[in-house]
Amino acid sequence: MRKIRTLIALIVALFLAAAASLTVYFHLDRPQKQAQAIVNKKKKDEPVVEKPRELSTAIEKGMRAVTIQVENQGNLLEQIVPGDWVDLVATTPIPGDREGQVSRLLFSGAKVIKLNKKETAGGRKAIRQGVTLMLGIDDAVAVAAANTAATFYLLLRNPEDKNRDKADSVAFESFRGISRYAGQKRDINKLVSSGMRAITLKVEPTDGVSGIFAPGDRVDVLVTCPYGNIAGGSEVGAEGVVRETHRNSRILLQNIKIAATSQSLVWESERGRAVQRVTLEVTPQDAEKLTVLADSKKGKSTLRLISRNSNDTEKIKTPGQDLLTLLTKRRPYKRVELIRGPMRQEKTFYQ
Repeated sequence: MRKIRTLIALIVALFLAAAASLTVYFHLDRPQKQAQAIVNKKKKDEPVVEKPRELSTAIEKGMRAVTIQVENQGNLLEQIVPGDWVDLVATTPIPGDREGQVSRLLFSGAKVIKLNKKETAGGRKAIRQGVTLMLGIDDAVAVAAANTAATFYLLLRNPEDKNRDKADSVAFESFRGISRYAGQKRDINKLVSSGMRAITLKVEPTDGVSGIFAPGDRVDVLVTCPYGNIAGGSEVGAEGVVRETHRNSRILLQNIKIAATSQSLVWESERGRAVQRVTLEVTPQDAEKLTVLADSKKGKSTLRLISRNSNDTEKIKTPGQDLLTLLTKRRPYKRVELIRGPMRQEKTFYQ
């Protein structure tokens, strides 16, 4: 009986000890949670202060920041610092010339807002370095268009010089040196007059003056076509036989204006270079004539361009020339139409 009482007393003591421990734990932990809750509430109520963006705040209203990779031109990039003003030149290769380059002034007067100077492995200076420029939206779009195809160079300028300079595009070719060029006008309203049409023809080196044509030149169009007399049986469906073959040339059109040529770039140093195609300004009726002749099978008809003085506007009449007449000096003096049932045939007599 005494052992049972002792065991019950021990259990009660353990229970009271556990209860006391829990009471102390909750009492000590509650102030910390309340304090943490108060701190969290204060942080939630306080406004969030963002770290200022240095680059975006440096961009003026209406402007854009564009980062490009530019060539390291000696010590020039080392002298450039944020705040300097520069011009941007884009250089692209010339097709067909491994060493040829064309340089164009993309824009003038851009502000440098960041310069990333980096070095390659081994301590060598980088060939290209990143430069962030502040540009107008149009210039930024132009840079994006040229970014993958062009190599960029910076031209440092005086900050007091506010003029937006313009410069002609310049090219260097390995066999010619430096030359300038000007692109042809491509406004169709300026190329073709009202009521006229534009048609493009192939040009041979033997056309005009060694195939040399330029916009604004005046030409005559000479056509050479074969023709012949065909004889056949009187029955329907009878096979025709070519009895005579002739070849005749005559001037089809006169004083036609050249609106454009195949040269997209006209080099100032070689304006006399032969072209492969020319675009003529003609009436709709003349366009029909040229189309039916130009679309004939090769060897059946030939179109030639004859250069003429642009000040000579007089149109002349010529009878044309026949190959057989030139070779034999024969002259047709009579033509007789022969009728055999449903078949009609013209017979030419020469003297």
